[in-house]
Amino acid sequence: RLDGDEPGSDALAVQSQELQDRARAVVVDPPDNTWGRAPVRIADGVLDTFLMRAQFALDLWELGDVENLAVAGTATASSVEQDLDRLAARFVNDGDNGTRWASGYSDTEWVQVELAEPAVVSAVTVNWESACATAYRIQTSTDGADWQTVRDVTDSSCALDVVRLNDDTPVRFVRMQGVDRKTTWGYSIYELGVYGAAG
Repeated sequence: RLDGDEPGSDALAVQSQELQDRARAVVVDPPDNTWGRAPVRIADGVLDTFLMRAQFALDLWELGDVENLAVAGTATASSVEQDLDRLAARFVNDGDNGTRWASGYSDTEWVQVELAEPAVVSAVTVNWESACATAYRIQTSTDGADWQTVRDVTDSSCALDVVRLNDDTPVRFVRMQGVDRKTTWGYSIYELGVYGAAG
C-alpha cells in the first residue's frame, strides 16, 4: 500500500482475512472453561494483535491524520456485569486492549464515550471480546440526550469492527447501542475507539 499498489494490498488483506477466519474456526472446549467453547488465539494473541492493527491501518488509510479521541473522554454504560469494578465502563476507552467493559445480560445494553470536546468523527472501532453483538448501532449526540443512529451494523466480525462515518456534524457523545447478542452473556468490549481530527 505504501508503494501505491492498492489492488495488491487489497488482495493480500482478503487472503489474510480468509486465513484468520479458518484459524478462528478452531475452537477449544476444555472442561474447566466456564465460558464454554472459545476460538483459539493465533500465536498466543501476538499475531492476532498484529493482524488486527494491520487491517485497522488499511481500513483507515484514506482518513489521513486522525487520532483516537476516546482516550481523552469519559465512558459510561447502561450496566456493568455483576457490578464488577474490573469490568467497569472506564476500561472501554483506557487505550489498553488487556482490559474491557462488560454489560448486563440483555440485548439493549449500551456503552458511550463523552469526548473532551465536540469533534467530527470519521470512524468508530469496536474491539470485541467473544461476548459480542451480532447486530448493534453506532449513535452520536451533541448533548447526551438526543441520539442519532449513524450506522446500523448487522455484519459484526466479533473481532475488530471498523465503522466508517460520513457525517460532518461535530458531536460530543458516541455510543454503541446493542441490538442482538451472540451469546447468553452481555456485551464485552476491549476498546471503543472514536477517530477524528484533533482539535
